[in-house]
Amino acid sequence: MCANNDFISYQIDTAARDSLNNWIEQLGLYCTDGKYIGMIGALAFLGSAIACAILPILGDKIGRYPVFIIT
Repeated sequence: MCANNDFISYQIDTAARDSLNNWIEQLGLYCTDGKYIGMIGALAFLGSAIACAILPILGDKIGRYPVFIIT
């Protein structure tokens, strides 16, 4: 699929019932190293962990309803 970091194109039949619609296709990550693709999941986890550490404190300080509406 990738030769010397050049993408060899192919066509996806989007009309097919079993066709994939994923981030690899949407973001053009075909020839990207696996560590960069894995970074998407790692940053999503990091964002959740930071939110879990900060949002409960904000809920106690400014009230739970505004934090609920913001999130």
